[in-house]
Amino acid sequence: MLLISYHLVIFWLFPIASNDAIYGQARCNRNNESTFRKYGCYDFKSNYSLIIFYMIFCVYFWLSALQIRDGYPDFKDPSSLTRTYGIGPYLKNMIFYNLPLMMEFKTLLDWCFTKTSLDVFQWLELAEINNTLYNACNGNPGLYKRKLGTRISVFEKRFCGCICLSIMLTLLVFPFLFFSNLRYISKGNPISDATLGITIKIN
Repeated sequence: MLLISYHLVIFWLFPIASNDAIYGQARCNRNNESTFRKYGCYDFKSNYSLIIFYMIFCVYFWLSALQIRDGYPDFKDPSSLTRTYGIGPYLKNMIFYNLPLMMEFKTLLDWCFTKTSLDVFQWLELAEINNTLYNACNGNPGLYKRKLGTRISVFEKRFCGCICLSIMLTLLVFPFLFFSNLRYISKGNPISDATLGITIKIN
């Protein structure tokens, strides 16, 4: 029905309405040279804009037929921004999710038009989890090159562990050493004199 209505509009309604508004009849009047030279003919064969519009809708109907025949993919990506990995997609995803209310707006639209058993708050949490997982996967490409279950080497554990422990101990102990009397810039402050005052009040 939609296809038939579309052809009726393209081949009859648009040309007839345009020619009737200019020439007062369904077809263009080539005998009226001044008007024809100024406006031209609005029949389908002479109206290139209408031909391009018709071709665009033909492509639309062709793609719709392919979708009806082949169906939609069963697996849907959480976001079109998280399909690929790399510095470019990562930056685009970060910019999008840091824009005010953009992530919430997109997530609410997805929730409204997607079949789901989650409520809106659970859907928002799921979107945040997907974004966190994408950032984690995109930020650790070396983990995918390593065989699953491979143990961390003893050297790496000792090296990283010693560095981390040294930094933590330095942050913990340094303030006490800095403000204590053990630092080299501190000077002794021995007591040189004292004053004692006594007041007796008798009523």
